[in-house]
Amino acid sequence: MSSPVILLAAEPELRDILSGAGFIVCNIDPAKPIAIDPRAAALVLGVSDVRAAAARTRLWRAELGDSLPPLIWVLNEANKTAMAAGLDAGADVCLSEPSALIAQVHAAVRGHARTLRLTARAEEAREGNERLQKAFEVAGSDAAFATLAAEIAKPRRLPTGGPLRVAVAHRSQKSTGGHYDVTRIDENRLVVWLADIGGSGVTAGVISLLIRSLLAGRETTDLGPAAPKLMLDRINRGLIALDRELPYVGLTYALVEGDEVALSRSGVPVVVRLTEAGNAVPWGQSGPFLGAFDAEFPQFEGRLTVGNRLLLSSSGDVHHISELMITHQILPNQSLAERVAEELLTSQTERDGVTVIVLERHG
Repeated sequence: MSSPVILLAAEPELRDILSGAGFIVCNIDPAKPIAIDPRAAALVLGVSDVRAAAARTRLWRAELGDSLPPLIWVLNEANKTAMAAGLDAGADVCLSEPSALIAQVHAAVRGHARTLRLTARAEEAREGNERLQKAFEVAGSDAAFATLAAEIAKPRRLPTGGPLRVAVAHRSQKSTGGHYDVTRIDENRLVVWLADIGGSGVTAGVISLLIRSLLAGRETTDLGPAAPKLMLDRINRGLIALDRELPYVGLTYALVEGDEVALSRSGVPVVVRLTEAGNAVPWGQSGPFLGAFDAEFPQFEGRLTVGNRLLLSSSGDVHHISELMITHQILPNQSLAERVAEELLTSQTERDGVTVIVLERHG
């Protein structure tokens, strides 16, 4: 990786300090218009004439706007009035002596690196936007096709064998819903996701397909233990990139590896663990709905030991679901999933459907 570039409008001694710390220093003339190098992590201005420096700073702010890198004033003497003038003019930092310059430039370099990462993420979202927009155009021009595509997207076969048993039940008042998938990565790892999507059946079906496409690919299995929150972040950016009004989209994404479970939640989908002792314990903190704004999604990590069961529901109150699990805990997994789904649908008349997934670890 190349050394960070620092733009310098100051005396030679500051150049020596920066060069000695390993920075690439480019001299600029503060009296002339400047073109900002995108690699520039900071702009250091040596200040002997406060009034002239303040005027130059305001001009740079007006002309360059967000393209101006962090601007550091280095005063030739400690002067609180001059420092206040610099900050008021638009300087990001005012130093009264060069001794703190290197530490401050390192901080600017870290900020510049974060900016580059955010820019890369925005570019990734922009590149994916065309594919997502096409899917919505197809839905708008051929609703029947979109509905059929949503049905095709449903998993037809659940993983069998291994120490983790999976049961799924979907109950619906219409022929809609069922946005989920269960995928075995290898004999020791399983990915489960369950979505709660509002809007019409067509819109929900298309968004389900988009989620599936954003979760597809080998790269989803190579993200390591942080995969849940990273995948929710990827989907969130993909939906934001559509730049259109969307219905609410909630999602729970879980990575099960051995007896360890890492999961992230957004919006409604609920996760509850039923212990061998018959206690129902809610799992994980929910983040905001997807596609609304840029956000971070908390990740929860726990253990699913032998004899414990984990229930994921696309809707419902966590306390109600916990009561249902305790009441029907003697049922086998498939019967438990079906009973909980039926009772949730009956108690939530505003819902078109509900999907329940039950995971249990065996010896």
